[in-house]
Amino acid sequence: MKRTLLLVCLVSTAHCLFAQWTTTGNNIYNSNTGFVGIGSSPGWTLSKLTVLDSVYYKTQGGLSLGVFTLVNKYNGIGSNMALFESPNPAANAQIAFFIPAQSVAGIQAQNYNTGVSTGLALNPQGGNVGIGIANPANALQVVQTNTFNWSNPVTYAIDLAQNGSNLGIGGYGSGAVLQSFNTLPLFLNPIGNNVIINGSSTSNVLIGETSQVNTAYRLDVNGTIRATGVTVNTSGADFVFDSTYRLSALSDIGAYVRSNHHLPGIATAVQMQKEGVELSAFTTQLLQKIEELTLYSVEADKKMNEQQTLLLQLQTELKAQQEEIDRLKVQLARH
Repeated sequence: MKRTLLLVCLVSTAHCLFAQWTTTGNNIYNSNTGFVGIGSSPGWTLSKLTVLDSVYYKTQGGLSLGVFTLVNKYNGIGSNMALFESPNPAANAQIAFFIPAQSVAGIQAQNYNTGVSTGLALNPQGGNVGIGIANPANALQVVQTNTFNWSNPVTYAIDLAQNGSNLGIGGYGSGAVLQSFNTLPLFLNPIGNNVIINGSSTSNVLIGETSQVNTAYRLDVNGTIRATGVTVNTSGADFVFDSTYRLSALSDIGAYVRSNHHLPGIATAVQMQKEGVELSAFTTQLLQKIEELTLYSVEADKKMNEQQTLLLQLQTELKAQQEEIDRLKVQLARH
């Protein structure tokens, strides 16, 4: 009799246990309206399924649709969310994978207790991060093959937005682009420090144009330049004042100008319009002409002083002669 009662109790207990599970073919369903906990105590069983240990999940064969699918029965922002967090509340951080809007997926790090956003570290132990590329070669590498609607054929890989301004980083043809939008200026080091552009001695900077007619120029500007000051390194023209320097005769210069319509050693107007002028060399040439003019002026002043001295001598002699003539006239008149 005791054996019969024991058997009945075991069967009843097993029936109660398995009554919460329903099998259909190879599938098992839990009909319990409560929670299921694996490795957890009642206090830690917080969701339909709570596992307080590692979980190994693997599909048979290659990646397929539905490897891990989370579906929330509610709609709106915050729905369809998967939270990953430490079971230790002292960790005070969690990461959420969610769908904030249609066709948009998001990753958010936040405070465990308040839900306030916190920092998100990618590869904190090292390694590269790639967006749009499977094998990033740098700490952050972003690849974008589509163009935005802002300005084709410019391709922007990164769009940074802040306070109504947008900064696009991408490519234009075979080059790179750093572009500010919404008619706002692009500032480089607005609070100070040096800005180094093309530190290589073989690279050029172009402003207002996309190509150079002459690549010998490090800075090529298609337009006018305004500045409060410009400093150009030049050798100067002090050689003009050397004792061995020989000035050309003014008559020779006059003949050259009448024949060529420009000063010796100075490019023609046509050549300047076509090729421009090298500011350092041109400054030296102009300084040379000014110093030559100075020497011509000094020489002319010397001759004028000599002539003035000679004129004074002639005036003195003429006065003496006139006095002698007047004296002779007086003597003749007496006789």
